[in-house]
Amino acid sequence: MGQSQVAVLDEPERRTGSLDLRGTYSTIRADARFYAPGATGATVNATKTSAGRTILAVAVAGFWVGMCEFVRNQFILSSVWQNHYRALGLEFPSSPVNGAMWMLWSFMYAGTAFAISRRFSLWQTTFIGWFLGWVMMWIVIWNLLVLPVAALPVAIPFSFVEALGAAFICRKLARP
Repeated sequence: MGQSQVAVLDEPERRTGSLDLRGTYSTIRADARFYAPGATGATVNATKTSAGRTILAVAVAGFWVGMCEFVRNQFILSSVWQNHYRALGLEFPSSPVNGAMWMLWSFMYAGTAFAISRRFSLWQTTFIGWFLGWVMMWIVIWNLLVLPVAALPVAIPFSFVEALGAAFICRKLARP
């Protein structure tokens, strides 16, 4: 069994209302205003609102990224992708299942952008997210020879705007 420790708040911690309890097996961060005497149901609603804002931010950012990807790859760069795949002797994957996987990727990217936006500024979130979401993917698919390099002059700025939009949505709808 671990030892119990009692944290004594010094003056700066009293003003901010946060308390850090460190035990042998876990760390608990508690915000004192949620446990103040006489607290009402507003405390629970604040938590629900926060979760609701998180879900809304990820959903809207995921929809934004998915729509940008669809427009870029199915309208703007469709012929580039199809010609490249044809030159490889392959058929460009455009089935509904493929589209559903890209929407899943879009929401996963949005969740990642949201998590990054909790710690970093708008521009930092944009650059980190863009690197993780697109640059690393381009390196992998280039290595597999399925990246049409001719698409990059359009894809690079377009994807950066996607990353910026997702970061902005996450920060605006659920302030860090």
